[in-house]
Amino acid sequence: MPKNKGYRIIGLTLLIFVIFISNCIILIASAKPENIVNYKTKKADSFYSLSLRFNTTMKDISNINPEIDPNKLSIGKNIKIPVGADIIVHHIKKGETLWKIAAKYNSTVKSIVQRNNISDPNIIFTGDVLAIQKSKYDENIELLQKEIINLLKDKDFKGLAKYAHPVKGIRFSPYSYVNVKQDKVFTASQISNFASDKNKYHWGYFDGSGDKIELTPTEYFKKFVYDKDFAKLGSVNYNKNMKGVGNTIENQFEVYPGSTIVEYYYNGSGQYPGFDWVSLRMVFEKNGGKWYLTGIIHNQWTI
Repeated sequence: MPKNKGYRIIGLTLLIFVIFISNCIILIASAKPENIVNYKTKKADSFYSLSLRFNTTMKDISNINPEIDPNKLSIGKNIKIPVGADIIVHHIKKGETLWKIAAKYNSTVKSIVQRNNISDPNIIFTGDVLAIQKSKYDENIELLQKEIINLLKDKDFKGLAKYAHPVKGIRFSPYSYVNVKQDKVFTASQISNFASDKNKYHWGYFDGSGDKIELTPTEYFKKFVYDKDFAKLGSVNYNKNMKGVGNTIENQFEVYPGSTIVEYYYNGSGQYPGFDWVSLRMVFEKNGGKWYLTGIIHNQWTI
């Protein structure tokens, strides 16, 4: 084969390869982000402020809005925004409030107001789009708390014992004030035998009468743990978004610093509005990189 012919074949092969690679790059660059929201611009909006709000970049916004001049962004302009990681998009529905929305996503009103540049938290509009920072809680907590609420429902003490904190055990508080000197603490091995344990323990004092709470573990569970069908009827809240707050001093965050607390809240039957609510709280702490149950707090309206 002549040399020049061989060079031409090699050159043609390289040219085809370069064209192929170039087309692949173009296809990748033009691929649209998986999560895109339609947004109508408001006063003071800019590609920069929107990139911060939706955790994206000005370049990404420009790429999917090539017809929009970022320097001439007018109010009421319909644009598309690529939504970055750890951001939840919420479209405000009729009757919603920022407090309800914050509770739904385990966020806070303050966080939502700051991220979305809301001037008055009492005034929001149906159809508006909110960017909400995802909760920083470990995703394993979501699965773990569902597992444990079902173990409590079934009174599966052996199953529950597997999740007891290996160092601290589980502290049981009959009311929202966690009494570190008085509340009973049980180890995993003790909890696994709760079903057959007929001993009556002193768990604290009844609100109102002041009488001693002296019950077996199964009796205590019936009265001060799973006294409502929380798995079916309860709404789930995390940490600072607790709903079940009454007259009793709340000190769980001081007793369990750095923990994640999950509350199942039962609003009541409606017969005695504001007085027959009940809540069950589970306290999770990490040990060796793994989450464990370290506290179970019961709460209800107290005198």
